[in-house]
Amino acid sequence: MKKLYCALAAAALAFSVNAADYYLIGGFNNWTLKDASVKFTEQTDGTYVLDFPGTLTSGFKINDGTWGNDDANFGGSSMMTIGETYNLTVGGTSGNITLSENVANAHMVFNPAAATLLVTGQAQEASYKYDLWGDWEGTGSWSAISLTEKDGKWVSEPATVTLCGFGIRKLDGDTGAQVDWLSSAGATDVTVGTPMPLKVEGTNFTVPAGTYTFTVDINAMTILVANAGGEIDPPVVGGKDLYLVGEPAGGWAMNPDYKFSQNGNVYTLELPNGLTGQWKVWDGTWDYSFGAGSDQPASGVATDAWFNSSSNFDTAFAGKTTIVFTLVEGSDVVGASIPSNITVTAESVVEPLPVAEWYVSVNGPFNEWLGEGVHPDADGVATVSGLALDGDGFKVKVWNGLTDNWYCNGSLLTLDTPAIIEGNSDNLMTVSGINEGTMYVVKFNALTNSLTVSEDIESAVEAIEVAAEAPIYFNLQGVKIATPEHGIYVKVVNGVATKVVL
Repeated sequence: MKKLYCALAAAALAFSVNAADYYLIGGFNNWTLKDASVKFTEQTDGTYVLDFPGTLTSGFKINDGTWGNDDANFGGSSMMTIGETYNLTVGGTSGNITLSENVANAHMVFNPAAATLLVTGQAQEASYKYDLWGDWEGTGSWSAISLTEKDGKWVSEPATVTLCGFGIRKLDGDTGAQVDWLSSAGATDVTVGTPMPLKVEGTNFTVPAGTYTFTVDINAMTILVANAGGEIDPPVVGGKDLYLVGEPAGGWAMNPDYKFSQNGNVYTLELPNGLTGQWKVWDGTWDYSFGAGSDQPASGVATDAWFNSSSNFDTAFAGKTTIVFTLVEGSDVVGASIPSNITVTAESVVEPLPVAEWYVSVNGPFNEWLGEGVHPDADGVATVSGLALDGDGFKVKVWNGLTDNWYCNGSLLTLDTPAIIEGNSDNLMTVSGINEGTMYVVKFNALTNSLTVSEDIESAVEAIEVAAEAPIYFNLQGVKIATPEHGIYVKVVNGVATKVVL
């Protein structure tokens, strides 16, 4: 027993010696090291917890209060979902942790041994704004140039600057906390009058001395620096650059790592790790893109690619995959009647999960787009009940183990009448004759896309039964007693009478 006690004592001592302090650090506190207000508290199981003061926003890391220990520098490489355990990246090159939403009353559980983080709390929709941050006077003192949103872009007033470096801050719209740092995705020396690609945590730009207006296009992920007071002729290029955009390219914004190589009108892109998810071909703007028609690509088979199509390509290819896009003359104009074509050749195809493991949810303004997913049965039919549908409409989302697929054709549906729902229209589906305060049930076949909306009778019956459960009391003479006191009574619940002593 003594040897065991000594061994346990030694282990406890070693644990206390090796234990580290961990802090949250990010835009919310201007990246202040060892901020005592956001220090994690160590637990007996080796995890660390923190109840964040205020609203937690994107753009943070966890470290030991220094930048010198890579093993204690925890960041992220993808979007964190509230309520789901998140795998952290470790090291000096790890990116900032970003959230799908802001979080009020955030409770954080950090496991340094497993390199995981779990954040729970009340999700809140995030809004963002942007400004420029640079050494505008060349003194080493950095400051902001304000940007104002105009027609979907963020634009500055004319500003006079010296030769200096700068980047763009993405800020939380409510708190003003820095969420991300946007800078050059390619060349760092600004070419005046030419849109330049951006990416998160790129390299700072350098701009020559002058007076400029700055225009940041977040959708295209570009910045245009123009001489103030005069229009700049667009640059002359030998041919249009095209890129892959979408889920396989890390998101729906410009990513220069997914640029096609060009040989005349033939564009080629090789992807060593497959092509899974929804995507399109574009030039960095939504004025020029190609998407799917009625058919999706099969490996090695030429498929139509339509100019400015609203439908995405949707593929599930694994291993080395090659995309060959052939731009057909006359196909890239609005209203074109001829397509270009695209051929995708892959080593293998990724199969989706069995249909019973899919998730189907009904989402819309009525539930703040946070519908709970249910599994379909073996025939692909998912039943989602207890829905307070209203006139604002809804969509159906299906996750098949590969991608999220949204279904909505902007139809006006009829109660109890099956309808085939295809495509993802911006116009939500609505139901004729629905009543506010009535619950509805949606049955959706994820294999055939057949949808039926009906009144949720079971939920209505349950509500009536719950309402009828309030007991009624009578004395032994049969007189109803509103507030029974001590004595013998007859209690009636749902038509069933029992004798009770109070």
